[in-house]
Amino acid sequence: MKDMVQVKRALFNVLERSLKDQINEAKVSVQSLIESRDRDTKSSAGDKHETSRAMAQSELDRAQQQLARLLEEQQTLNRVELERNTSEVGFGSLLSTADAIYFICIGAGKVEHDGQVYYVVSPGSPVGSLLMGKVIGEEISFKGMSIKILAIA
Repeated sequence: MKDMVQVKRALFNVLERSLKDQINEAKVSVQSLIESRDRDTKSSAGDKHETSRAMAQSELDRAQQQLARLLEEQQTLNRVELERNTSEVGFGSLLSTADAIYFICIGAGKVEHDGQVYYVVSPGSPVGSLLMGKVIGEEISFKGMSIKILAIA
């Protein structure tokens, strides 16, 4: 495996680009929903108008919540210290086990990069919370599997 700090930086860049793309899509969606709702306000009348407007507002609320969640994830990701190298698993750690490589930062799930699979998990996720605070050589049990930490960056 490449130098773990280089891998961490590459994964960070993949996640950062993905979040930026998702945020841009969410912003376009919110703007489109606002325009659609406002057009409907000007062209409809009566009960049908109220129902349509309420549905449009509900959809807009969901899109705005999604955008807020993505912006929060972006802020969380930006707190990762890429050069931080510790002997204990913490926020921003990249750790290698016999079966998988985990990046503890945001909950992005399975991410493929350069032909390698990485599991990007938040510290509060089930596996993330079990890994937090562990050191090289320690093992956790997750879903009936034993996971031994081989390296941490």
